[in-house]
Amino acid sequence: MTDSKLVIWLAILSRVLIIILQAFSNLFFPDHNAKVFVSPLSPPLNGSSTCHSIIDTIFGGFRRWDAEYFLHIAEHGYTYENTLVFYPLFPFCVRYITNIAHTILGIECEFRDLSLVVAVVLNVIFFVKAALVLHQLTIETFNNYRLARIVATLFCINPASIFFSAPYTESLFSWLSFSVMLHCARNEIRDAILPLALSSWCRSNELGCRSNGLLNFGFILYYVTRDIWSKGTTNWIHFLKGFIKVLSCAIVAGIAFVIVQAYYFSPYCEGNPLEMNEAVLNYGNKNNFLLAGHQKPQWCSFAVPFSYSYLQAYYWNVGFLKYYEFKQIPNFLLAAPILVMIISHAVRFLIENPIIARRLGLIHTKENAEKSSQFVYVIHALVLSIFCLLFVHIQVSTRMLASSSPYIYWICAQHFQKEHHQNSFKAFLQPKSHSTKFIKAWFLGYFVIGTVLFSNFLPWT
Repeated sequence: MTDSKLVIWLAILSRVLIIILQAFSNLFFPDHNAKVFVSPLSPPLNGSSTCHSIIDTIFGGFRRWDAEYFLHIAEHGYTYENTLVFYPLFPFCVRYITNIAHTILGIECEFRDLSLVVAVVLNVIFFVKAALVLHQLTIETFNNYRLARIVATLFCINPASIFFSAPYTESLFSWLSFSVMLHCARNEIRDAILPLALSSWCRSNELGCRSNGLLNFGFILYYVTRDIWSKGTTNWIHFLKGFIKVLSCAIVAGIAFVIVQAYYFSPYCEGNPLEMNEAVLNYGNKNNFLLAGHQKPQWCSFAVPFSYSYLQAYYWNVGFLKYYEFKQIPNFLLAAPILVMIISHAVRFLIENPIIARRLGLIHTKENAEKSSQFVYVIHALVLSIFCLLFVHIQVSTRMLASSSPYIYWICAQHFQKEHHQNSFKAFLQPKSHSTKFIKAWFLGYFVIGTVLFSNFLPWT
């Protein structure tokens, strides 16, 4: 079996296990009343009860936490102000594919139920794509097929696995982000533009209203700079070509981001109300949500009317050190493994490779070429980790880092590689050292416990 087929089968098998595990968890354990947003129920269609029962039994455990927001947007649009922090690419994909599926199948099934199935199926596809690209990126960076197989294995059972299957953007964002990195590593800058633009429509980050997808622009800037440097800074034609590439990517990514903001601006700031059914209106009024087109929100009066940072601070109390409370200690412990792992390895990398650090990985020799190629990923992961530690709701660190950076999989895989197993999968199943035993327990523990807790509305976000 080729490596690509092995990765595909591992990815599909891991998603099937997640689906089975969440179904049993949702069936045998009572749901916790988390008192969080739940999308309002529209009047049921005639004959849809059977469809609802089947889908809720098999997939109901996925409709939890932020999945409620994404599925609400897919069904009703951005009806409430607090939905604006969830970017449109994924929910709109779910909406249009659900409408197509409903037309083709012609079954008596509500949009609410069918959209859940579509969202899960889409994420299985996106996850397989992400696993394949990560495998290729590892080969491109390390030229080590055995390491790439271990990395793919770890990704398929990563500690944030439930979020890669539930109606979240993790799988889609990983695929797009890893694609940008792979194209950049291969000096295929033009091919990186589309995934860069789409990632700007995919997921946000709490960094000054800027989409997390736009952070991937840094890879394009870095690799173009590295290419220019390798050809010599006096080669003005090559410099001009590189500048045009960077400018083109910046324009496309910027336009994509502005389109999202303009889409939000129209109903909320220009008073163009969205069509809402009675259930949506009643739920919004009951919970004192600001309804699109009914009242102008405060952020519309900002000099630059971007909503994200304002909404994160207003609805979720996101900000510098705002999560540092005694009651949040369990969440800090939950995020500790990935933060400690990334920060400690990144700092050690910089200390052990001072020449590479001083040269920013731009200049390299045959002896340090591999480590120089890792530099940009080390810095990317380190910056995101520090940002998580200081600004975000700390418990989201695991899923944010696991879906944004390949670095956590690389450093964990290197621990297994040192144990000289011939079979990459066996290396994970039979760890020898304390470090590999810890990584195995962490990955599998979060894989199982996270799925069980998430499926019953227990804290695992």
